[in-house]
Amino acid sequence: MVSYLRSVLFFAFLACLTMVLSASYSGSVEAQEQEAVAEVSADAPDGFFSREEEILIAARKEVLADLRGAGVVRPSLPSLLFLPGEHSLLQAAKQNFLTRIPSESEMRAAGQNEDAPKSVREVTLGGIVYSDDKDWVIWINKQRVTPDALPEEIIDLSVHNDYINLKWFDAQTNKIFPVRLRPNQRFNFDARMFLPAG
Repeated sequence: MVSYLRSVLFFAFLACLTMVLSASYSGSVEAQEQEAVAEVSADAPDGFFSREEEILIAARKEVLADLRGAGVVRPSLPSLLFLPGEHSLLQAAKQNFLTRIPSESEMRAAGQNEDAPKSVREVTLGGIVYSDDKDWVIWINKQRVTPDALPEEIIDLSVHNDYINLKWFDAQTNKIFPVRLRPNQRFNFDARMFLPAG
């Protein structure tokens, strides 16, 4: 990732350097040609140039007038890190982004959603009584759990002498959390951190 970013930045630097050099080069060539045409036409007496030369000088003046300011076209690079489609999606998301704190009425309206499933937001291991793989008792969230009586939130459980490994289904986020707990330890799903049982 670092080498990719380094190469992108290198090519962006080269593009900027090329634009600057071409702008200064094209500007200096244009200025030199204008000065040369002005000097030649100012110093020459009437009738010095043939009809063809006068036509060429007039054509050169017209071309230089038409090309003035159009020497360098700046490329439009909206982003160095995102594709144009991704960049436009980000810009649209920024325009529709709500940047204010919700009001109390909006908070109450959001909290009144009764259809959302309620779930326990943390799992606590109170203790382990372990004899062997098929004979143990643990206390999860102050509830006695045995091999024959598992709570519906536990998908997979393995009990050891001093810790347990479990996969807990969180109905509120519809995710499965793999957790390793030791006695008197709890895991908070909102904060995604381990805390002492309290």
